[in-house]
Amino acid sequence: MKIKKYLYLSLIVFLLIEQPSYSLTEIETGVISKNNYTQVQDRNTGSNYDLSNITDNMKIEMSNFQIRSGSFSIGNQNKKYDLEFIGTKGLDNSENQIVTDPIVLVDASARQGKESFELYGNNLKLAFAENSFAKRAYLIWNEGKGTANNKVHINADNTLVLTFNAANIKEKAFAVYSLGNNYNDADKNLINLNGKDIEIQVLNTQTEGKGLYAGEYGQIRINNDNNLAENLLVNITSKNNTQQLNGAVGIQADAGAKIDIRSKNNIIKAESELNAVGILGSGINSNIILKGENTVIDILDKNSTASISKAVGIEAIEKANISIENTKNINIISKADQHSAYGIKADKESTVDLKAQTIYIETSSNNPHYRASTGIYADNNSSVNLKGGVVIKDNKPHTDYHFAIYNKKGIIQINNELENVPVDITGHIVTSAKGKTTINFKGNNSIFIGQKTTSAKGESNLSFLDGALWKNKYDSQVTNLTLKNSIVDMSQEGKQILTIENISGNNGRIIMDISGNDLETDFLQLNSADKKQNHILDVSDNSIPLLTSYDFNNGAIHFANDKSGEVTFEGGNVSNISNVFNYNVKVENGTNGNKEDWFVTGIEKTEIGETTKTIIDSATFLYNSAVARMEVDSIHKRLGEIRNYEKNNGVWVRLLSGEMEYDKSSINRFKNDYNMLQVGYDRKHNLEGSKIFTGFAVSKRNSNIDFRDNGKGDSENIGFSLYASYVGDTDTYIDLIGKFSHIDTSYKTYNFFNNEIQESKGDYKTWAKTLSIEVGKKIDYNSYFLIPKIQLNYTYVSNLDYTTNGGIKVEQNSIHSLIGKTGINIGKTFEKNSHFMKFDILGEVNGDYRVNAKGKDTTYTKKVNGNDSWIEVGLGGDFNISETTNIYYEITKSLGSDYETNWEGTIGFRINF
Repeated sequence: MKIKKYLYLSLIVFLLIEQPSYSLTEIETGVISKNNYTQVQDRNTGSNYDLSNITDNMKIEMSNFQIRSGSFSIGNQNKKYDLEFIGTKGLDNSENQIVTDPIVLVDASARQGKESFELYGNNLKLAFAENSFAKRAYLIWNEGKGTANNKVHINADNTLVLTFNAANIKEKAFAVYSLGNNYNDADKNLINLNGKDIEIQVLNTQTEGKGLYAGEYGQIRINNDNNLAENLLVNITSKNNTQQLNGAVGIQADAGAKIDIRSKNNIIKAESELNAVGILGSGINSNIILKGENTVIDILDKNSTASISKAVGIEAIEKANISIENTKNINIISKADQHSAYGIKADKESTVDLKAQTIYIETSSNNPHYRASTGIYADNNSSVNLKGGVVIKDNKPHTDYHFAIYNKKGIIQINNELENVPVDITGHIVTSAKGKTTINFKGNNSIFIGQKTTSAKGESNLSFLDGALWKNKYDSQVTNLTLKNSIVDMSQEGKQILTIENISGNNGRIIMDISGNDLETDFLQLNSADKKQNHILDVSDNSIPLLTSYDFNNGAIHFANDKSGEVTFEGGNVSNISNVFNYNVKVENGTNGNKEDWFVTGIEKTEIGETTKTIIDSATFLYNSAVARMEVDSIHKRLGEIRNYEKNNGVWVRLLSGEMEYDKSSINRFKNDYNMLQVGYDRKHNLEGSKIFTGFAVSKRNSNIDFRDNGKGDSENIGFSLYASYVGDTDTYIDLIGKFSHIDTSYKTYNFFNNEIQESKGDYKTWAKTLSIEVGKKIDYNSYFLIPKIQLNYTYVSNLDYTTNGGIKVEQNSIHSLIGKTGINIGKTFEKNSHFMKFDILGEVNGDYRVNAKGKDTTYTKKVNGNDSWIEVGLGGDFNISETTNIYYEITKSLGSDYETNWEGTIGFRINF
């Protein structure tokens, strides 16, 4: 899109300028003297025409005329105008029919000699008018006849546009046409397009439309003063649906021809109702070279009603050579509504070489017949070589007649130099008829999802190295498989048989569907090995319940045959978010007396999985956050020195923040960082010799939870409280608090399985109710005070059920917790503030709870004894800012329990009135 933006912006600015119009008679060989465009001489009459009024921003209308080369230039390197050349051709006046001769805007054809034509400008446009009628049309034509060797140089400092609407052109409509001869000249019959932004468009052709066409021995070159052009757009559309022709071709070179493109960013589009090709090399020694940064080839074969049609991104046939080398990306997108789509097609001893940081090939077809879409096709001793990261995708990757790669008697190489680049291929790879396919998948970002078919003496060489993954589909055959620290996963589609002629490598993992039913058990056939090696057998997630219920006394399960005797297997550990436990697979060879045969002989539980651990941790968090561990909260902590306030009413707000850890010395630890905002109102009621404060508060607590550095969670606790505090004339007090809370918690944890990181998620909501009573007495001694106190706190948490995204069903029973607390505050009162230290001992009884986790494999129950004791220490204070305003604070820490509050801080603000 960036290419279009640059091209169109420059073009629009150019066209919006009011341009004078000037008609030229036919400008032919020798008419304009070299490097001089001030005069035109009519060759018949010899009369002169003054062209001195050709100025900048001029539209030059060339109705029924053309520019024909001699050896001359229009413009020069020192004086460059914005010029627009518009060629038209109407109906033949005598017969009122479309003319049979082609219309040509720039004609450089000659039978002998070396003639040249040069056009200089800042922004240049060459076009045919909308009302042009003809049998054929060419914007630039250079046909070398006999011994001729002509040159055309179109030089634009900024934007060069070649475009026309070919709706009234009945046959061929080409933007650039170069046809040479077989004389040995490196620049024979050259057309050179030079510009910063170059746009080439031929739209709505009736039959054949082509952007850049180099016929036999022709040459086309695109650059920017021998440097890279910034942007190139080639866009061809055709309505051809009646003839067996290539309706739309972006770039084409025939035998002996050469097209050399040097441009940073390139878009090549071709759309036709019959055969659309982006880049086409056809014929012996035809060469197309494109060097730059980014190239997009976008092809559509649209709603063709013909019996045969195709969309091809890059096609090389008859010993053609095509090379694209980009420093960044090559994107090939080929779509066929009804017929065949190819990303790359090489046939009859041709060569296609692509090199880029990433090569992306996507094919799409709705054709239900043979070879509907193919990412890469090679046949008849042709070769395709891709260097760099490669992605191959298809809209129906695992259905009949859709192929990622189809190699029939060709050579296909992907990442042949074993670079550590991502190779990502989805679909069916076929190698047959003595074809040779070599693909190297290396690194954690490399993956093959599909089937590999090798037949008719084809040779397929696949390497999976350093964390690469093959998710096999259906039965597959590989000639040479290298498996080193990587995975072959056969658990994708029912029973699979993987046949490997020769295996090499070590420490590979092979994942299989294994069960007591042979019809549901995958099988691995190894016919030879390059040396002794060891690989790991893992079973699929779906196999776990089948194996845990299977009676191995009925016989071991046969999963592999190794004819070489060089390969050994060991059972792997299976961990999956849908299972409660992790498992270890037991394997053995020769249980039937044949050492070549390998068997699964059993399966055993090892430990609970990461998901189960987090389920238990989350229940522990719920217990901790909902019960008194975080809710044991006296009126003093909420309101400061409420009992000393003289005003009858008060509104207050407080902020609380803290950090709690559970079992922090264990691998089952988790940490909770929390913040709370609470606001409230209360009123004082004076009684004879005493007073009562009553009030309410609402709160919101947010928690961020870290589970063993392997997961995280979020929790929101919204609560509503009612409270009352009685203060007697002897400074004895009784505080009573009731709280109702809604708790919403979500979490996720991570598990490594089949070379992938699985994310297990859980989400639950529940209610909690808390009732707390505290009794204490404030004892004053001069400016010092002492407050002994006791507290009893009861919390009830409703039972809950939920299911993780991995399918584990969780049931947690309700929780009843009773916590007692005794302690003392020691402090000192100053004129406008007071401060204290506190020491509390807490104990819990009746805090048991239970969690059930039911996975695919089994059910696990965890019971937790809630009896515990711990201590809490802290300091706090109250500041009297004015007669009506107070600020209070408190900092606490707990010790001696599996649940420890590392720190908790409170700051509050109260207004009395």
